[in-house]
Amino acid sequence: MEFELTSELINQIVFSMEDQNECYLLDSSVPVLLKKEEVQDFDSERYYTLPVWDSISGFKLMEQFVTVLKNTFIADKLRSTLLAGKGVFRNFKNVLKDYPEVEKQWFSFKEQKMKQVILSWYNDLRDFWGLEQIEPEPEDNSELVQDDFTFRSFRSSDINSLRSSVESVFEDINTEYDRESASVLSLLWKKQREFEDDKKRVMIICESVSEDFAGFAAASYFDEEKKIQNAVLMTSFLILPQFRGLGLGRELLRRILQELKQQNVKKVFFTDLLIPDFFCSVLVREGFSKLGSIFCIDL
Repeated sequence: MEFELTSELINQIVFSMEDQNECYLLDSSVPVLLKKEEVQDFDSERYYTLPVWDSISGFKLMEQFVTVLKNTFIADKLRSTLLAGKGVFRNFKNVLKDYPEVEKQWFSFKEQKMKQVILSWYNDLRDFWGLEQIEPEPEDNSELVQDDFTFRSFRSSDINSLRSSVESVFEDINTEYDRESASVLSLLWKKQREFEDDKKRVMIICESVSEDFAGFAAASYFDEEKKIQNAVLMTSFLILPQFRGLGLGRELLRRILQELKQQNVKKVFFTDLLIPDFFCSVLVREGFSKLGSIFCIDL
């Protein structure tokens, strides 16, 4: 018997799939979910078994999440819990509780993947009914950024958080590179940041709703008198390690470009020495073109 897969029904199916203590059937005549023992006369044209979802399915989903999580710092912690064996599910949840933004990302990922399983199951039924399949909705984490983070202009009270975040960059450099390379990279980044001062700088701060400092972007005119009035250099662009992989970098970039455009800036040069490879594609998607080893956008 045909039935419509509504959002409310999907949520009920997800809840029933996760209940490892009961077995549920879908009564397509209503439709409503019933415990198997509540069904007296089973009719295969009326009642449908739900998609299989057991502890193995849950474990594989956690493995998938760790694989796609861009924040390597937290991903390594989660991966360790998966390899520990005992208490995997509890320990996985405990790690996520220390990182609320990533925890929300996990819940969103889990919801999307379980909906995909349900949609695949429903499309199999639609094939049986002779109906066209339904296309899945595209995944999007923009709501996570909008709900949990704010973007604003720099305030004098941010100075300590700013200094601490910059120091964390130097620590990352010293950890990742040999001593000589780390010294050169640190010096080059310091030289680049010498362009920054209150008179010729535009800075956007990113923070969580609980006012935890998450990152910042700074663009500076090339000289104090702004003789090159229509061009700026992106002197700093940083998301702290615990907040990476949430789409904050892309949103931070959009916010500062919007601010610069309002100030009649025409060209933005992006030469950040520490930009990860994957973010280069973000720059291109946002309209930057590459000039040698320098990224540039014409606003």
